[in-house]
Amino acid sequence: MNSFSMICFFTHLFIFISIIITEKHELFLKQVDSMLSSVLKVTFCGSILSYIFMTISCCKLYYFCRIQSLETALKSCQKELKDEKAKLEELKEHFKYNLKLINDRDVELQRYDALFLGNN
Repeated sequence: MNSFSMICFFTHLFIFISIIITEKHELFLKQVDSMLSSVLKVTFCGSILSYIFMTISCCKLYYFCRIQSLETALKSCQKELKDEKAKLEELKEHFKYNLKLINDRDVELQRYDALFLGNN
């Protein structure tokens, strides 16, 4: 194996391991694995253009999957935020209702106090 082939092999191995560490998408890993296999076959044949093409394809695939995972995370966070805002509004309404009940009770207690003190 010549030095170029060894460099290509270790470069792809590094890219593959980096992707596995940062992403856990099964489909993505299968695609990268098949791509890496084909890249290694091409690399050992010595075609630098094929090597460059496969490296670029691998990077595009990585970024595509990364974008998808970020979009999914964003949607999840937006849904969670919406749910929490709805809960906050519900709590505000309950608080206002309970505060009104307490104020009404205080007014009624003052009325009874005045009535009771007025009779004595």
